[in-house]
Amino acid sequence: MLITVNPESLSLSPGSEIILRNQSWQDYKDLLAIRKDKKLPKLYFNAQNQEIHLMSPLPSHVNRIDTLRDLVKSEIPPLLAIEIVSPDSIQRDYRYKRSEYAAVGIAEYWIVDALE
Repeated sequence: MLITVNPESLSLSPGSEIILRNQSWQDYKDLLAIRKDKKLPKLYFNAQNQEIHLMSPLPSHVNRIDTLRDLVKSEIPPLLAIEIVSPDSIQRDYRYKRSEYAAVGIAEYWIVDALE
Protein backbone atom coordinates (compact mmCIF):
# COMPACT_ATOMS: atom_id res chain seq x y z
CA MET A 1 0.00 0.00 0.00
CA LEU A 2 1.26 3.43 -0.92
CA ILE A 3 -0.19 6.70 0.32
CA THR A 4 0.96 10.14 -0.78
CA VAL A 5 -0.20 13.31 0.95
CA ASN A 6 1.47 16.61 0.18
CA PRO A 7 0.19 20.08 -0.76
CA GLU A 8 0.08 19.12 -4.46
CA SER A 9 -1.38 15.61 -4.43
CA LEU A 10 -3.32 12.98 -2.54
CA SER A 11 -3.15 9.35 -3.66
CA LEU A 12 -3.77 5.90 -2.26
CA SER A 13 -3.07 2.52 -3.87
CA PRO A 14 -6.15 0.80 -5.39
CA GLY A 15 -7.82 -1.57 -2.95
CA SER A 16 -6.49 0.31 0.09
CA GLU A 17 -8.26 2.00 2.97
CA ILE A 18 -6.83 4.27 5.68
CA ILE A 19 -8.47 5.81 8.75
CA LEU A 20 -7.03 9.04 10.12
CA ARG A 21 -8.05 9.47 13.73
CA ASN A 22 -8.48 12.68 15.76
CA GLN A 23 -9.18 14.81 12.70
CA SER A 24 -11.27 17.94 12.32
CA TRP A 25 -13.72 19.10 9.69
CA GLN A 26 -11.04 21.55 8.56
CA ASP A 27 -8.59 18.65 8.07
CA TYR A 28 -11.20 16.97 5.88
CA LYS A 29 -11.73 20.15 3.83
CA ASP A 30 -7.96 20.51 3.42
CA LEU A 31 -7.70 16.97 2.03
CA LEU A 32 -10.59 17.65 -0.35
CA ALA A 33 -8.78 20.77 -1.59
CA ILE A 34 -5.60 18.75 -2.19
CA ARG A 35 -7.54 16.03 -4.05
CA LYS A 36 -9.10 18.74 -6.26
CA ASP A 37 -11.58 17.40 -8.84
CA LYS A 38 -10.38 13.81 -8.79
CA LYS A 39 -12.78 11.06 -7.70
CA LEU A 40 -10.17 8.98 -5.93
CA PRO A 41 -9.32 8.40 -3.20
CA LYS A 42 -12.81 8.57 -1.72
CA LEU A 43 -12.93 10.70 1.43
CA TYR A 44 -15.50 10.48 4.22
CA PHE A 45 -15.62 12.40 7.48
CA ASN A 46 -17.12 10.77 10.56
CA ALA A 47 -17.94 13.65 12.89
CA GLN A 48 -18.97 11.36 15.72
CA ASN A 49 -15.57 9.65 15.87
CA GLN A 50 -13.55 12.56 14.45
CA GLU A 51 -12.12 10.26 11.76
CA ILE A 52 -11.37 10.71 8.10
CA HIS A 53 -11.67 7.58 5.97
CA LEU A 54 -9.66 7.43 2.77
CA MET A 55 -10.57 4.61 0.44
CA SER A 56 -9.31 3.78 -3.01
CA PRO A 57 -11.46 0.98 -4.42
CA LEU A 58 -10.25 -1.39 -7.06
CA PRO A 59 -11.04 -0.07 -10.55
CA SER A 60 -13.77 -2.69 -11.01
CA HIS A 61 -15.60 -1.34 -7.91
CA VAL A 62 -15.60 2.36 -8.81
CA ASN A 63 -18.55 2.15 -11.19
CA ARG A 64 -20.57 0.22 -8.60
CA ILE A 65 -20.08 2.97 -6.01
CA ASP A 66 -21.17 5.62 -8.51
CA THR A 67 -24.27 3.56 -9.34
CA LEU A 68 -25.19 3.34 -5.64
CA ARG A 69 -24.64 7.07 -5.22
CA ASP A 70 -26.87 7.82 -8.24
CA LEU A 71 -29.57 5.56 -6.80
CA VAL A 72 -29.92 7.60 -3.63
CA LYS A 73 -28.87 11.01 -4.95
CA SER A 74 -32.32 12.55 -5.20
CA GLU A 75 -34.08 10.48 -2.56
CA ILE A 76 -33.72 9.72 1.11
CA PRO A 77 -31.31 6.76 1.34
CA PRO A 78 -32.62 3.46 2.68
CA LEU A 79 -32.14 2.87 6.40
CA LEU A 80 -30.84 -0.66 5.88
CA ALA A 81 -28.83 -2.64 3.33
CA ILE A 82 -28.74 -6.43 3.56
CA GLU A 83 -25.88 -8.10 1.73
CA ILE A 84 -25.85 -11.84 1.04
CA VAL A 85 -22.24 -12.99 0.93
CA SER A 86 -21.28 -14.89 -2.17
CA PRO A 87 -18.26 -17.21 -2.27
CA ASP A 88 -16.49 -15.16 -4.94
CA SER A 89 -16.79 -11.84 -3.06
CA ILE A 90 -16.30 -12.67 0.62
CA GLN A 91 -13.54 -10.14 1.23
CA ARG A 92 -15.36 -7.43 -0.71
CA ASP A 93 -18.65 -8.05 1.10
CA TYR A 94 -17.03 -7.90 4.54
CA ARG A 95 -14.36 -5.27 3.93
CA TYR A 96 -15.50 -2.74 1.34
CA LYS A 97 -19.26 -2.75 1.06
CA ARG A 98 -19.86 -1.35 4.55
CA SER A 99 -17.88 1.75 3.52
CA GLU A 100 -19.61 1.92 0.14
CA TYR A 101 -23.08 1.87 1.68
CA ALA A 102 -22.09 4.35 4.41
CA ALA A 103 -20.75 6.68 1.73
CA VAL A 104 -24.20 7.00 0.18
CA GLY A 105 -25.91 7.51 3.53
CA ILE A 106 -27.21 4.04 4.32
CA ALA A 107 -27.07 3.90 8.11
CA GLU A 108 -27.18 0.15 8.79
CA TYR A 109 -25.56 -2.77 6.97
CA TRP A 110 -26.40 -6.41 7.67
CA ILE A 111 -24.43 -9.35 6.33
CA VAL A 112 -26.04 -12.71 5.69
CA ASP A 113 -23.42 -15.42 5.40
CA ALA A 114 -24.68 -18.99 4.96
CA LEU A 115 -21.25 -20.36 5.89
CA GLU A 116 -21.28 -18.74 9.35
